[in-house]
Amino acid sequence: MKDLEKYNKEEILTALELSFGTDSIKLLEAHLKNIRVKELTKQQELIERQTNDALNKYIDWQMEVETKYGSNGVAKLIDLPTEQIKRGCELEKEHKKLQKQLFEIEKQLKNSI
Repeated sequence: MKDLEKYNKEEILTALELSFGTDSIKLLEAHLKNIRVKELTKQQELIERQTNDALNKYIDWQMEVETKYGSNGVAKLIDLPTEQIKRGCELEKEHKKLQKQLFEIEKQLKNSI
């Protein structure tokens, strides 16, 4: 395998095509594409679950803050202790990070199909 590292994808595919024929290469390419799509789909499903969990934690935090520090269902930022503000920032940051990862995987998946 180390010997193959010095060749690019096109060179390898050309050599395989000359050795095995165009139809075999097309089948191999289709199979590899299917494997990649399955891998990306699994990653997508995992990150979707993680994103939903992160969002639910953030919503739970908001409800907790509104209950403890708010009135009429509204909590003002100025009324929150620093540790609560930090916790909310961390929860929101985690959710946004996961959303970004999900977007990137969906983009890869779209380009793979």
